[in-house]
Amino acid sequence: MGKQTPGLTRNQIRRSLRELVDPSPTDKEKNEIRKFFNYECAYCGKKIKQNKEGHIDHLVSSALGGVNNIANRVLSCADCNEKQKLDMPWEEFLSQKNLNKDLLQKRKEKISQW
Repeated sequence: MGKQTPGLTRNQIRRSLRELVDPSPTDKEKNEIRKFFNYECAYCGKKIKQNKEGHIDHLVSSALGGVNNIANRVLSCADCNEKQKLDMPWEEFLSQKNLNKDLLQKRKEKISQW
């Protein structure tokens, strides 16, 4: 591990406090999310193997003030979450991923129902 700097220490304290106030989803809650989205990426529909792949993604990123509550989380494939969406608003990203209007509407409704 590298040298402990004041900035790193502040970051660790901030994350620890946030976890106390706004805890990450439990394993049970993560499984609820996976089941609700039928083990498919909420953005592109890619099938995600049970507990092996996929991410429990923030709809509104932490950087933009999003919370850890499961209402702000969806199932996402690694490609959508790590390489494409980043901090883009989820509605904008969903529109880019789904050029077919019917499919876009279906996925948007599914996310909104969650």
